[in-house]
Amino acid sequence: MSLSEEEFLLLLAMDLDVFLEEYGRLLKEDIEKAKSLSGMASVYLKFASALLLSKSQLDTSLGRGCVYLLHAVGIDLYKIGSSDDELKSPANSQQVLVLEVMHCANPSREKERIQSMFQASKVANEWFNFSEEELLRVRQQFSF
Repeated sequence: MSLSEEEFLLLLAMDLDVFLEEYGRLLKEDIEKAKSLSGMASVYLKFASALLLSKSQLDTSLGRGCVYLLHAVGIDLYKIGSSDDELKSPANSQQVLVLEVMHCANPSREKERIQSMFQASKVANEWFNFSEEELLRVRQQFSF
């Protein structure tokens, strides 16, 4: 039996020591779940790496940043996040797609505004599971 998205997100929320302990337990007790966790963690780490690599410096004295919509293809979840830096598309990433980027003076407030509109689809933290219709509505929010 493979790991569900909900189980994976719960594991991601753990401290590193607790996560590693749980992973060790899975390796001993349920190798299929451990393999599933490894695969999902790999996608998540690639996503996080792409995010870090895609940031570039922006003049912070302008008080500008961006709100972004990312699609983690391997786990089919979407992230509505914000950054005080500019976000650029990761090169040749098939697992993390930057769908939208909106530059604004107060990215944190804009992110919260958009997230609050889609609370029903929230999975954990800044992660959402959208239907096709909801995704269209979310993307429209980046046009303002």
